[in-house]
Amino acid sequence: MKMVRGLSILFIVLGVVAIAIGGVFISQGFAKNKLIVDRMEVEKVSLALDPNNPDVYTKVEDINAAQEASDVIAEHRRGIAPSYQELLAGGRYDPTNPEHLMYA
Repeated sequence: MKMVRGLSILFIVLGVVAIAIGGVFISQGFAKNKLIVDRMEVEKVSLALDPNNPDVYTKVEDINAAQEASDVIAEHRRGIAPSYQELLAGGRYDPTNPEHLMYA
């Protein structure tokens, strides 16, 4: 009987620990989302969400919009070179050139 009670207490403690770890992971997710959105705001990243109005830009305000902006940037870069390394090696991108840095 003592062993069953001891196992019950162990499982309850493990359950509480698992819930606490889950809470930590959730808070880290929110913190990461805020960090990414803040960095996008500092860099003034915006996204044309409506293909019918490409001149209307929307500020990146969440992780989904940040992912969409990242995909658009990657697509534009792939139009120049298949990989970032090839972009640098091919001389198509010069990080010391202000024109290239403005696009990047």
